[in-house]
Amino acid sequence: YVVSAVGNDTESTNSLEVSATPLISATQNLGPLADTYVRDGTYTNSNFGTATNLYVKTNSSSFNREIFLRFDVSGLADAQAVQLQLWCVGTDTSGSSTTLAFEFVSDDSWSETSTTWRTKPAGSGLVFTNLSGCTAGQPVKVDLTGLARLEAAGDGLLSLRIAAITTGTTSGVDFGSRENPVPGNRPILAFVLSAPPPPPVLSVLLQGNTVEISWPAGYPTYVLQKLPEPLNSSSNAWQDVSGVVSNFYSEPLTNTTCLFRLKSP
Repeated sequence: YVVSAVGNDTESTNSLEVSATPLISATQNLGPLADTYVRDGTYTNSNFGTATNLYVKTNSSSFNREIFLRFDVSGLADAQAVQLQLWCVGTDTSGSSTTLAFEFVSDDSWSETSTTWRTKPAGSGLVFTNLSGCTAGQPVKVDLTGLARLEAAGDGLLSLRIAAITTGTTSGVDFGSRENPVPGNRPILAFVLSAPPPPPVLSVLLQGNTVEISWPAGYPTYVLQKLPEPLNSSSNAWQDVSGVVSNFYSEPLTNTTCLFRLKSP
């Protein structure tokens, strides 16, 4: 943008040209605080918290497995979108058609290194999605925006349980855990935070021999600053302007050149 100020008898020289880049919130990733799977039957008291993969399956005794994950979502109260992404590292023969139930777990106290089938937290009964179609080498994506926001406003922790609805000896599905040696195989929450509001724009108006500077209301923490001659924005010579009333400031017109800016809090 180029700005010039025009009065009744005078016209200023054009300002320096500046550009503005739109604010875009990029997708960020968040790994789990804990993940594990549990197994029943003869493995009822076994812990698999350090396993590199997470297994889920419903079959006969000793072959049933469930997955648990916990994330810190304390910073996601205002997130625009939150998505669970699990990387499928393998399936049994018919695992690609297995339907998985994703359930909210209200108990966040379970331990990755001590949870077993016998001590696993109970599900809440809130199954927020069922899906199938897991393919080895491809991610499974589940929207968690509402749950993440809800838990961010609470204790900041979000625990999940994944169980297989489909039963069968060849219905198992395997996902990478946070201990998986391949970073791309590990579980993540992919999220987009709400973009910050755009900065206010200064308006400059010549009224006779007075320069008037204003900006939209609603930015009470912004500070108007001035850079007098000689112009050298790298000299850290910006000075807070006194005499600002709300979102308005005026001063007598002089022959010197100066710059004004609003400093964000």
